[in-house]
Amino acid sequence: MTMIRPRLSSKTVAFAALIALIALMAAATFVEHYRGTPTALNCFYHAPWFIALWVLTLTAGWATVFKARLPRPSLLLHLALGFILIGAGVSFFTSESGQMHLRTGETADYYSAAEHQGDSVQLPFQVSLKKFDVAFHAGTESPAQFTALLEIAQNGDETVQKTVAMNHVCDYGGVRFFLTSYDSDHGGVLLSVRSDAWGTGISYAGYALLFFAFAWLLVCKKGGFRRILSSRVWREGKTTLCCGLMLLLSIPAQATPTTVSRETAQKFGTLLVNYEGRICPMQTLARDFTAKLYGDVCYDGLTAEQVILGWTFWPEEWNQEPLIKVKGQSLRKEYGLNKNAAFTDFFMGGYRLGPLVAGYYNQGDRSSLAKEAVEIDDKLQLIYSLRHGRRFKIFPVSLREGAHTKTNISWVCPTDTLNDFKLTPHDSAFISAFFGELYQAATTGQEAFMLKKLDEMAIFQQSHGGATLPPDHVVKAERLYNAFDLPVWLSRLHLCLGLLLCLALLKTTRRFPGFRQVAYIVMAISWLALSGYIVLRSIVSGHLPVGNGYETTLSIAWCAMLLTLLLGLPRRNGTLSRRLLLPFGFLVSGFFLLVASMGLMNPQITPLIPVLASPWLSVHVSLVMLAYMCLTFTCLCSLMAFCSLIFGRISETELMRLSQLARLFLYPALACLAAGIFTGAVWAGESWGRYWGWDPKETWALITLLVYALPLHEASMPAFRRPRFFLAYLLLAFTTVLMTYIGVNYYLTGLHSYAG
Repeated sequence: MTMIRPRLSSKTVAFAALIALIALMAAATFVEHYRGTPTALNCFYHAPWFIALWVLTLTAGWATVFKARLPRPSLLLHLALGFILIGAGVSFFTSESGQMHLRTGETADYYSAAEHQGDSVQLPFQVSLKKFDVAFHAGTESPAQFTALLEIAQNGDETVQKTVAMNHVCDYGGVRFFLTSYDSDHGGVLLSVRSDAWGTGISYAGYALLFFAFAWLLVCKKGGFRRILSSRVWREGKTTLCCGLMLLLSIPAQATPTTVSRETAQKFGTLLVNYEGRICPMQTLARDFTAKLYGDVCYDGLTAEQVILGWTFWPEEWNQEPLIKVKGQSLRKEYGLNKNAAFTDFFMGGYRLGPLVAGYYNQGDRSSLAKEAVEIDDKLQLIYSLRHGRRFKIFPVSLREGAHTKTNISWVCPTDTLNDFKLTPHDSAFISAFFGELYQAATTGQEAFMLKKLDEMAIFQQSHGGATLPPDHVVKAERLYNAFDLPVWLSRLHLCLGLLLCLALLKTTRRFPGFRQVAYIVMAISWLALSGYIVLRSIVSGHLPVGNGYETTLSIAWCAMLLTLLLGLPRRNGTLSRRLLLPFGFLVSGFFLLVASMGLMNPQITPLIPVLASPWLSVHVSLVMLAYMCLTFTCLCSLMAFCSLIFGRISETELMRLSQLARLFLYPALACLAAGIFTGAVWAGESWGRYWGWDPKETWALITLLVYALPLHEASMPAFRRPRFFLAYLLLAFTTVLMTYIGVNYYLTGLHSYAG
């Protein structure tokens, strides 16, 4: 009997290899977290078997594509992916990179290779550092940009001068120089050096083809996206059915601790202070101080300015106030603490947290109890720094000529040494006596005198601050921004409305038609309010809201609300899939606003570090946020489908329409994610010399793209044609989005980590 051996098709090999790569890349990010980057590179990313697996995926995939005779957009898309991989391979095997350290006036014609530690690579020219300069944000020591002037000479010919700065590359003779960092005395720089003749160009061409292919796929009449748009899913009616409004308001109790009046505290909040690397109203520092201690910007009916002045002038009384929020359950159980503890609760017979804090920093104790103790210790240190005056950098003073400094004007606190500053006897006396006079007036009830001293302080700042003072419209914008804790209230409103709309949708589809219009109007008003909030933040920060996790989360919510308004205009009738747009919009925006308002995100406005001051950043983050927002909609489609199945409120036809609606969002999501990865690669290439470095964020973004790309291959993988399987897959696939956006940022280490 002849044994028949099954033959593996190129399609089977391609998909099997791709799925294996997804699993291996995910595993590699955790290996890097626990074992370090060198282990991950040696055992996974740079290992011969890993490279061979990519080659197998490419060859099997291209063989399948050419056999299948795909439509031109799909064919171009797969060719583009191949070019990206080929370019990456060329870069890996042919490029050279390393670092060069130069001091001012020093010349070098080699750099230290990154691939082989200790080896040197000879350059065909000589490089010397002629000048280095750092520009700081006004009145602070936060660098805004650093620039080096290089002089390059080749074979004794005339020299050329080239400027290199962060996000400004120096190209010469096929070699690229990137300014990575500088010496603390500003006398030297560290340059990254890279030579890649072909690889980067091939990969960039592949990325460009990929973006073009996705755009072609979206507009092609025979493409899946246009087919869904022309189907009944998109032609029949719009929006949802019922609406409810639930907003929980809390009435604060009367304040008990002693502090100044609200009027005096408000005047104090208008003063300027050097805080978090920028000059801003004291109100901002007070809000952050109160929020870090208590978890809210108000306490017992007192404003943040009243809280910070209470701690400053009546410390013994405020020591007894249960103002310090203790999040950790282990710590509360160990020491018998309530959720809100007083300062004195931690000092009974000595500093109770001392052994745990010492164990964390000295013995490497990373238990939950030690981490919770360190979190509280940070809050206690914040109170100590306030009491010693180190938080109040409110005095702008000019430096003496010849004094070593980074700016001509510095903002100092009352405890700083003033020997290096140009001060008249009157100014010195004013600075020395200011807080003492405020304390005397506050504790004796002379608030009229306090208001007078605060007015004098404002005049002092305006007369001495010079160019470090922020424009008046920026200060007014920040005070208006601080006046509303908009994400908190909008998140509660949107989540309540979204849940009520979904529950009503499960119960019936033909009641409360008027509430649909009301819900739509509420969404429009919320979008306008959030738009104003984001505009104010942009004015204050001086950049688009894409600099940190808090800002990008707000951007996702804003995009979700805008998309809901554009696609969810209410009409009398509509399929279930169309009626889901409005509740889904409320849930998506509410969820991201909730995440933004929680302690997981840091809402502080800080100057952008130089590497983030790139035009590619805004494009990169915007595209990725749009992709995540669309993928969140696909997840909600799946959730709604399975909830409806549980309650028996959905037909097979409606289930099919839900799956089509999810697929409709899937196409633009993948297009935006691919474009976002490309712009991120360009940004990385222009900033630190490599467009791909297997950073966990990059790796998980690639994993997300590949995981969500699989359902588009329904012709090759028939299981994705079944609505239940397709929706269940999307539900599980959303875990990659959560891992990319939250898990990497706050758990895994890497260039994109916000955990520190």
